[in-house]
Amino acid sequence: METTVSFSEFNLNDALISSLDQVGFKNASPIQELTLKPILEGKDIFAQAETGSGKTGAFAIPIIEQILREEGDEAQAPEDKLIQYVTLSPTRELAQQTHKVFDALGEKLGIHAACLIGGESIDKQKTTLKKGTRVLVATPGRLVDLIKQKAVKLDQVKAVVFDEADRLFDMGFQKDIEFILSKVNNERQLILVSATSNMEVLKTCYKFKSHPLELKLNEDSLLVDNINHSLAMLTNKEKMPYLVNILRENEDVYAIVFCNTQLQTHLVAEWLRLMNFKAKPISGRLPQNKRTRLMEEFRNKDVTILVCTDVAARGLDVKDINLVINYDLPQEAANYVHRIGRTGRAGKSGRAISF
Repeated sequence: METTVSFSEFNLNDALISSLDQVGFKNASPIQELTLKPILEGKDIFAQAETGSGKTGAFAIPIIEQILREEGDEAQAPEDKLIQYVTLSPTRELAQQTHKVFDALGEKLGIHAACLIGGESIDKQKTTLKKGTRVLVATPGRLVDLIKQKAVKLDQVKAVVFDEADRLFDMGFQKDIEFILSKVNNERQLILVSATSNMEVLKTCYKFKSHPLELKLNEDSLLVDNINHSLAMLTNKEKMPYLVNILRENEDVYAIVFCNTQLQTHLVAEWLRLMNFKAKPISGRLPQNKRTRLMEEFRNKDVTILVCTDVAARGLDVKDINLVINYDLPQEAANYVHRIGRTGRAGKSGRAISF
């Protein structure tokens, strides 16, 4: 997914280029090449690109660059305690992942982000906020709670990011988002990124007097080319034995199995576990600390088969997943794009099978 355009060609701070180099980012991905300049120019944008294309870096890199530029301008250098950049994520897992990207790039530059998600101690989050941070990564519900408790002030915010923008609206966060935007000054920048589009997102932008520049990458091919798609015509009784056969045929399997309900997710995972597969379920039923620990086990390959609902379909960047199985067909076409986008990432090949 990389281009031949080096980050040094974007007139970025030398310290940021060094930080990018240390985490293995040599060249910009196509979506990063498309978005860096307009974001640094302060334009409102809606960037649409396929899954696994580097959308998190597309907004995290220019935000960190902007902070470094402000620090270099003593006349405009802000206080450390002021929140200036807010990223809204539809799921807790995506928020945690985005937070890690900010920390990985900003750690040696003295730039730290705070992560505010539900399911974790709100008192600890208040303590973190009192220490001061310029970057917030949050799920909308928890951020609204903290605003209402007067633990967060957003009047100095310079930019708001909608990460997986359409999913934020699909999951019913529109009222929370409008409440958050009402607490931000009207001069703020809006940065929207997603793999698929949603008219409600744009309507909300217009409502808050923003007309974002639409940047679309591979608009006619949102499905990654190097994924082999196949469909298995099965009765419900045939699904489990067929799934077991597929998994047994692939000794090096590193897979995500998608189900439509929490109950089905836990049933399928339990069956696989009883058949000696390293499988575990993840769904909204699990407490946040268990969800976080499970994702670490999956990344470390202590668990090699993750059975989940669509909560894990958006934005999760786990390397080397070679198989995605839709045990249940997704109820919306856009969710198919996001589900199978967990494989075939960063130029690697993958396989997607739908029952």
